Amino acid sequence: MREAGQENLFPLVGIAKARDAAGHADRRAGNVADRIFVPGRSNPLPLREGGPELLFLQNVRDNTHRFAIGRHRRARRGVALSGELMRLPGIGPATARLLWDHFGSVEAMRNASVDDIRQLPGVGVRKAEQLHDTLQKI
Repeated sequence: MREAGQENLFPLVGIAKARDAAGHADRRAGNVADRIFVPGRSNPLPLREGGPELLFLQNVRDNTHRFAIGRHRRARRGVALSGELMRLPGIGPATARLLWDHFGSVEAMRNASVDDIRQLPGVGVRKAEQLHDTLQKI
């Protein structure tokens, strides 16, 4: 934040997972013993285990993780579906990209008519019919 010239934009904290007896991060659900660190302070804040402040910060962390993981999974699913599309006859990388950019989902591709597919740049009548037939088999 300092390098970006935004040092005082908002307060920063770090959340460290609680540790088990062997010193490993304790990732069990419901663990209320996480530690909160702030810049310029070497010891964690003295927040009570299970207290409302700590629970609030844990909730922010958990929802941030859920959001990031969800976006990552959706992105990977799109890549996987593109790969599946390219395994179909008549669909290579350029055609898969055209289909994704124009329709946005496999469901929309499957619902498209031959005329809808024909509107894609570089797709003629025969290619549109072939793509339509291929997409109906997904």
